[in-house]
Amino acid sequence: MDNVCDVIASVLKEEGSSHVFGIPGDGTSDLLEALDNKGIEFALTKHESSAAIMASVWGEIMGTPGVCIATKTPGLTNLINGLGHAYLDRLPVLAITDSYPRHVFETVVRQRLDHQEIVRGITKWTGTTTADCTQKILTKAMRIATTPRQGPVHLDLPSDVSLQSSSFRKLDKAKNIFQLAGSPGMNVPEAVKAARKILLNAKAPIIIAGLEVRRSKAGKELQAFSRKFKIPVFTTALAKSMMPENDPLYAGIFLGGNLELRLLKKADLIIAIGLDTVDIYARPWKLTQPIISIDAVPNVNEFYHATIELVGDIGFFLEILMESESIKGKWDTEHVRKYRQGVIESLSVPTKGVSFHDISNTTRSLLPDDGIVTCDSGFHRIVLLHLWDSIQEHTFFTSHGFATMGYSLAAAIAAKLCCPDRHVVCMTGDAGFAMHMAEIETAVRLELPITIVVFSDETLSQISVKQERKGYKPVGVRFKNPDFEKLAESFGAAGYTVSSPDEYKKALSQALESEKPVIIGVNMVNIESSYYRRIFDVIRG
Repeated sequence: MDNVCDVIASVLKEEGSSHVFGIPGDGTSDLLEALDNKGIEFALTKHESSAAIMASVWGEIMGTPGVCIATKTPGLTNLINGLGHAYLDRLPVLAITDSYPRHVFETVVRQRLDHQEIVRGITKWTGTTTADCTQKILTKAMRIATTPRQGPVHLDLPSDVSLQSSSFRKLDKAKNIFQLAGSPGMNVPEAVKAARKILLNAKAPIIIAGLEVRRSKAGKELQAFSRKFKIPVFTTALAKSMMPENDPLYAGIFLGGNLELRLLKKADLIIAIGLDTVDIYARPWKLTQPIISIDAVPNVNEFYHATIELVGDIGFFLEILMESESIKGKWDTEHVRKYRQGVIESLSVPTKGVSFHDISNTTRSLLPDDGIVTCDSGFHRIVLLHLWDSIQEHTFFTSHGFATMGYSLAAAIAAKLCCPDRHVVCMTGDAGFAMHMAEIETAVRLELPITIVVFSDETLSQISVKQERKGYKPVGVRFKNPDFEKLAESFGAAGYTVSSPDEYKKALSQALESEKPVIIGVNMVNIESSYYRRIFDVIRG
């Protein structure tokens, strides 16, 4: 007879979970045993936040909820940073925590907080496992996590429930097809007809593709739509890599700021495809053109107002609109090329030592097109979003909605587990790296040859620039880094410190051939502060 943990393991196996991330507690030992019996590998992490981030990247790549496990209260509170990332970046995660039996919960004090109250603001749903409904509860949680907008869910597993008898029944998996809802006030045919009329009359339409294009796996349809009608494409940070960035119609990154207005002001129609408000920095919408919104969910936030909405399966709607023979709008791709080249040139600020432009160009020249880059939060991220060329889909990963520091190392570990035959390069600032550097041990233990590039300037550069722009002196932004070579060796990894573009190229070439994790500390300590200020001013205006 199966018990509750056996049923949980069976459901996870059916959902395609080969790995579960986390740190066990005394109340999760029964679950770990059940997972092991089902051939599901438990990946021990050094911190629960890393486990939640790894689960989120697993969900992003594999399309099924990534799973993380933590013990009661302190383990759960450590998950919060990673769950917050999954919540705002719309990623499917199942977090399982053990908890006190309900009959003693009201009488204990040690390690007792109300889990549901803690996570309610950063999850789509939270519940408690029961023996008689284990499979139904798990199935419900998985469905909620993967329904647009995707996000994390949480499940408590009381210690007195773990070994209670339960039952599992193999179910036919529901196909992941979203119901078409048409447009507010219109049925589907009317909405498509209205959108097609606006599109056909536009002389210079432009596309802004957001995160839901990626979550709904509509990259191929986006590319085909753009190429058929010769419409330039901006992608947001969370949709980066969904349009090949060597395509002449790729315009660059859209953040809702001033930089992209150089090209957008030439457009007379915005086609917002999968554009979520979390894709955009919190500032007023600056564009006045009419908008066609194509998304999996209605535009209820009204951050921008759409002239017409097509709500449902994004790929389906793009295919329907492509049935039109032609449109009036004819963009000259030379305008797109000049705009993008101008952005790159404006961010390629000369400096002594190693620049972000040097790192980006060298890495792109050595990394295969299917190589994966995970990018941490920090000054380097806002530069690399513009400079880095993603050639294939799903090859660039970052935290944007939550923008949490320390994301990229955990993300790189998960990406390598999902894609063991592809190179994975983690790009991180030194402050973010320090927050999660213990996960180097995880990468070494799991025998994952990832490359970790650390931008070492011993400064919280983005905060320092913001202080400078306000006329303040730098306060609370300076620190010292370890010797990256010795640090790597102490964990059983390899390490390099580089101070020039040539040294970086040599170190990266060796790292990509390595059979173990490699840390490359890029010495940027002596780069003048004006370098950062000039780049920041270009991007933010």
